[in-house]
Amino acid sequence: MKPEENGGAVVSSRKCAALFGETRMIDVLSAMVVLLCFFDIAAAYEPPVREFMDHEKTVRVSVGERFSLVLESNRTTGYGWELSPYPDSAVVKLIGTEYKEEQTGLVGVGGSEVWTFEAVGKGVIGISFWYRKPWEKEELPAKSTTFRVSVE
Repeated sequence: MKPEENGGAVVSSRKCAALFGETRMIDVLSAMVVLLCFFDIAAAYEPPVREFMDHEKTVRVSVGERFSLVLESNRTTGYGWELSPYPDSAVVKLIGTEYKEEQTGLVGVGGSEVWTFEAVGKGVIGISFWYRKPWEKEELPAKSTTFRVSVE
């Protein structure tokens, strides 16, 4: 079936050229390609995630913003940070966590744990962490810390 015979559902390039003129058709197609590229780039863009290391200062973020809490750690000792308890899910949502080892080339060096959250609702909460060996649940943590987070 030819495009002309399809009730106008599909428009042939000859029809477009006749309607818009050949140069105009190229301009329209070029604009469409540019727009598609722009929307593809815009969809892939993620704003930078702010990192906070000082638990003595209030972390101030906006609803919809992602932020990371950074804690010094040394996984080679068996210790690691864990949330205790999970923060209010009406205010923040845990996105993920990763361990970043210091790049010194030495064995047994420490690093940091990066805990990334997304602010989902307004409020002021504490996000608390315990530093301990995961298999020693009955033992008190070696360290603990709390970040005060204000979502505006």
